Amino acid sequence: MCACRFEATSPNSPVSPGEFEEYCNAYLNNMERNEQQSQEQQGQVKNDADDVYVQLQQKEQDLLLAAQLGKALLERNEELQKKNEQLAEEYAQKLEEMQQQRHELKFLMEIKEGQYENAIKDLHQDVEYLRRELEQRQQQSQSGDRERAQVVDELKQQNERLTDQLRQAAKTEEQLQNQVQSFRDQLNSKRVSMHEHVQQLEMLKEEIAILTERKNELDRRIAAVTKERDELLRTLEESQDRIMMLEKQNREQEHQLHLQEQGLGELREQNSQLQEQLEGLSLHVASHRYDNQESLFNELGQSENSLDMELAAAGVDVLKEELLLVYQELRAMAREITRSRSETLSPDDITSQDMRKDHLQMVTQEIRSLIQALSGKKECPCLNSPDSVEENDRQELEEKISMMRQELTRTQRELQKLNQQMISKDEELHQKTAELTSLTSKISIQELELQQLEMSKIQAERDRLQDQALTTVTRDEVIEGARQDRNEAISKRNSMEVELAKAKLDYMTLHKQLMEAIQQKIELSQQLEQWQLDMHDLIGTQMKRQIKDETEKDELKAEASSPKRTFHIFP
Repeated sequence: MCACRFEATSPNSPVSPGEFEEYCNAYLNNMERNEQQSQEQQGQVKNDADDVYVQLQQKEQDLLLAAQLGKALLERNEELQKKNEQLAEEYAQKLEEMQQQRHELKFLMEIKEGQYENAIKDLHQDVEYLRRELEQRQQQSQSGDRERAQVVDELKQQNERLTDQLRQAAKTEEQLQNQVQSFRDQLNSKRVSMHEHVQQLEMLKEEIAILTERKNELDRRIAAVTKERDELLRTLEESQDRIMMLEKQNREQEHQLHLQEQGLGELREQNSQLQEQLEGLSLHVASHRYDNQESLFNELGQSENSLDMELAAAGVDVLKEELLLVYQELRAMAREITRSRSETLSPDDITSQDMRKDHLQMVTQEIRSLIQALSGKKECPCLNSPDSVEENDRQELEEKISMMRQELTRTQRELQKLNQQMISKDEELHQKTAELTSLTSKISIQELELQQLEMSKIQAERDRLQDQALTTVTRDEVIEGARQDRNEAISKRNSMEVELAKAKLDYMTLHKQLMEAIQQKIELSQQLEQWQLDMHDLIGTQMKRQIKDETEKDELKAEASSPKRTFHIFP
């Protein structure tokens, strides 16, 4: 029935799109019907002559239908050539409109460049403000260093004064020994009577009682001083614990800074990847605009011719295999024409045993929709106008610029967080310096009290030696007592020097930590400034490269618009 209708049409009359679609449907239905009949006939007796005649008659009808279909396709090709000439004229008109739009875009680009320069000026002002703040912080740190140097000089002077006092005490000890010797000589000369000796003994006993009371008072004072020293040692231990905690916090902050540096490196890698994507998009748009059109239609014609020849010569099994190949080729052409990235079928996904009716119907519907789009003067995605391509490129560039701005705002937020962390670290350093000054003041007060106690003890020992000189104590006992007192004074001096050395070590460690923190802060600020400069340079180079790519695209489009292009379905 379909073959009769196809033969009824005159060979010279033009074929309308509706009739062409009916012919395609009739041809496909006939192929499906033949396939069903071949499947049914495989189960029947093969020696039936009537079935063979029916198959031969059906194949002859298929050949006639294929011939008429090829003729209709040739007539359709002539119509498409005429339409192609009309499209070329429309393309020239659209090219003029595109040039006008290009001038408008250049004007908009100049406005955007002015805005970008203003933003860069604002950022430079922010950088200058941060540099001034950094200089102020450095001046403050230098003034703190000078104050600490003054404190160290004062401590050295106090130590020198203590050594001078110890030397003077040694000299006074020698003088006292000389006085004792002179007193003994006087005693030997004054021993005249027992009565005077007894009176002197009573007086000495009274003085001994007074001295014992004084000694008890001194012992109580020494106990109080030792208690205060223990309290100061506890405060020193607490300060050391605090220093350990602060060192731990400093290490954690260094770890956070390391993580932030890694984040900055990732951002730089993302920026480089975006730059590479921009270059790849510009090259892809410039080179793959008109390359795939003629090859697709040539493949379509070759597949149809090969199908006609192989249907006439092959059997049922060969027909299945060839239908599979035709399906795969049509599927590939549909994917190439529509540029659909969602299609994931490969030629190896379907075999001849798994091939069904709906597979061919799906591909024929896709080809039919493409033919309707061509007949209705709708543009195929592979034949997009340069205006739409330029619009897509511009949209992609605007999206990339917006993403880069978002990254810039995010990095500015991270900079603000880092500044807050630096401020908190400065506060902790100020607290450390305050604790250090309080400890040094306590140590100086303790040293003054110990000096006063030592002076009072030296005076008491001198009085005791003078009193002993008046007694009948032997010379050896006096010398032994003086040596013991001297040894006690030396041991106390050594202990005080050890405590002073410990305090100096604590002071030096705190000073070193303070300088390290200041150095880390300076390095971090320098890294942030360098990163900001890198971001500005990267944005500027990308904008220049985008402008250069757009100018090159415009030149290529102007060169491509000069010769007229013709598109053929068949070679």
